[in-house]
Amino acid sequence: SLLMERARIEYAWPWTEKHVHTGDMERSFLRYLLSVDPHVDWMGGKDMIVVVQYAYGFFQNGFKHVCEIQEKISEFCSSSGPVHITFILGVTNHWVVLTAYKTGEPCLCGRDHTHLNYKKSENTVNGCHTNRHSSCTHERVNLIYLDSNNAPAIIFSDDDIVKRVEENEKEIMSIKGKGYDEWKRSMHQQAYKDQRDIVLKLASCLSGECDLRGEVAEDYTHRFLESFSAKVDDPLNSEGPDLYLPLLLNWIENFYPPQMLREFMFSPTFCCLSETSCNKLLNWAEKKQCASKGHASKWIV
Repeated sequence: SLLMERARIEYAWPWTEKHVHTGDMERSFLRYLLSVDPHVDWMGGKDMIVVVQYAYGFFQNGFKHVCEIQEKISEFCSSSGPVHITFILGVTNHWVVLTAYKTGEPCLCGRDHTHLNYKKSENTVNGCHTNRHSSCTHERVNLIYLDSNNAPAIIFSDDDIVKRVEENEKEIMSIKGKGYDEWKRSMHQQAYKDQRDIVLKLASCLSGECDLRGEVAEDYTHRFLESFSAKVDDPLNSEGPDLYLPLLLNWIENFYPPQMLREFMFSPTFCCLSETSCNKLLNWAEKKQCASKGHASKWIV
């Protein structure tokens, strides 16, 4: 194709042949824009813009990137207004933007100091996302959420998401004569959930309520142990101990490959865990080490 021919040129704009083959077009284009667009300097420079990839409940660029995001959040929280930070969020199948800013104005709400403003075509929803504080002495933090689809995903319940996707599907059917297949329907529902969850997660961190590293590490631990229980322990209990190694290998190959395990287990992740989660993980590791030795002996001829 013409695009591939262009990509093979040494200084093709802005994609390489690898980008075309892997489908990584939007992210590479975004990186290019952030490096050349004059509006970026007007907005405070690249240091004030954070690009985040988030899908299916996971940060896509690893725990090291989560630590970098938290560093930017900490800088924002410790700075007095006027100050701002913008998150460009690649969420599942859509791009949205979250901007946080402080003007130096104290929060007068009597609750939390983070105010979430959802910008839609004709309406604005204002309000604190939590009421954890009985009084507030913090500097007011304002959050503006921008979505080109004008879909208020951040205030959707799970039931609202199902209804919204059904409405979208009816509209598609009226135009194309057919709706979504099961995979696409599920993916659209997940996209709305991810948009809601990442924005509320960042809002909590920007208010100083929590640390993103701890939140992500706890979530990884929960998913990790839950996955092993569902894919290895539960089938093992029903099928018998002789299937331990096949089930374990299947889990490692298809759900938690070595690269992901190394990413999860390296010390910065572990240090962010609560004592309860650390103990759960250590107990799991001890039991599985003993189990693996016992079952492996049966496979050695």
